Amino acid sequence: MLASTFILMHTTRSLPTVLILLLLAAVAGLMVSGATTATAAKKPIPGIKETASFKSLKSYSDNLQVRQETGNPLAEAQRIEFQQELDRHKQAADKTVKSLFAWRQQRIVGTRKASSKLVQKRANQKASKQLRQAAAQNKRDLSKSKSQYQSRINNIDRSFAPSIGKLNRDITALKSKLNKTKHPGKVVALQDKINEKTILLDNLISDRDTERKDVNRDYRKALASDKKLYSNRLKRVESRRKSDLAVGRVAVGETFSAQTAKNKSNRGSSFQLVALEKLRGQEALDATPAPPVIPEP
Repeated sequence: MLASTFILMHTTRSLPTVLILLLLAAVAGLMVSGATTATAAKKPIPGIKETASFKSLKSYSDNLQVRQETGNPLAEAQRIEFQQELDRHKQAADKTVKSLFAWRQQRIVGTRKASSKLVQKRANQKASKQLRQAAAQNKRDLSKSKSQYQSRINNIDRSFAPSIGKLNRDITALKSKLNKTKHPGKVVALQDKINEKTILLDNLISDRDTERKDVNRDYRKALASDKKLYSNRLKRVESRRKSDLAVGRVAVGETFSAQTAKNKSNRGSSFQLVALEKLRGQEALDATPAPPVIPEP
């Protein structure tokens, strides 16, 4: 009865396996599940020698040895009954070994799932941090390029401003004189000077605009370079994230394989312990003498 209760208890227990939450947005909804998992994961799994079914088998083998040592004969009907009971204890212990293996394997699988989620979470967190750093660097690069652009434009404007300003003032003054002059000869002379200075002014403005266009072209190239640099940073972040995931998953897989192999080895050892314990009882039962045969008269 104790063995059956033990097996039922450990084969029907549900062990939540989600220990680590990948998405920060899901933390609130999964807190209860995570807490339950942590509690269940701390419960120790007993060894086969600590179980009720194995202790029951051992006790029964002890009883058979004691009976064998007393030398009391054993009738065939009793021998069959004892054999069946020994086999039943052995089967219960074997079933417990399988239950313990399944329980440990369930925990190992749960740990693997939790570790896989933790690997993904850490890789995503690292990538998220690197993305923020890349975005901040891109903002600084754009700001630097814009500042350099504006500085060059301002330098161009400052270099041309005195000459353009002087020509504008000269033209304005000549036009003022022209408006006041009635003499045909002076009108022609003033108009020639105005035309001459207007040509000079147009040439200066053209030269200034040409230099501005060169700066604008350089600025567009700088922006394209910044964009390409930012894109390359994003690609490197994603490449590192995938690499971290791959390395982490390999490590999780290796750990899972090692833990599974150890669990299988432990199951084999447990089966051997049960078999040896049953053998001890079997040898005692086989060594118990049968009642003497009374010859018929």
